[in-house]
Amino acid sequence: MERTVESYRRDELFRSASEIEVEGYMEWTRVEEIAELCERMVWKSVGVAFCVGLAEEARALCEFLEGRGLEVYSVCCKVGGVPKSKLSLLELKPGDKVCNPRLQARLLNEIGTDLNVLVGLCVGHDIIFIEESEAPVTVAVVKDRRLAHCPALALTNRYYRRKLGLE
Repeated sequence: MERTVESYRRDELFRSASEIEVEGYMEWTRVEEIAELCERMVWKSVGVAFCVGLAEEARALCEFLEGRGLEVYSVCCKVGGVPKSKLSLLELKPGDKVCNPRLQARLLNEIGTDLNVLVGLCVGHDIIFIEESEAPVTVAVVKDRRLAHCPALALTNRYYRRKLGLE
């Protein structure tokens, strides 16, 4: 435990995150906290890896971050256009393309982003992206198709709590 505590004394990211937690408490949105963290860490370039279904949210995030003086590079999940049939995957409709989190991360690695932000990548695809990313990764939006991208509702809403066997 003491070794862990000592490691935090020298950790600029930990210190910045802790300051943001206090200074922006109940005032800043997560998006604002991300921009603030970039400023404090002197991160200049941000990658945004997004799901095509949340392209509008990704665009708004990119605009916001650019407005805060950051260089923003975005990559859609369907990058590369690989047909699901090529990998013998199930398709919702003929011609569906695979999500490509590995290529999303590799493209942002080539650019050399300081931070990568996820917007709605699928469960599992987010893990692949995080494993592949050379830059630190945070999440702006978590995908939850059923609950309008707010998975916390499944844990707090009485109907979903019952459905999950929590009540």
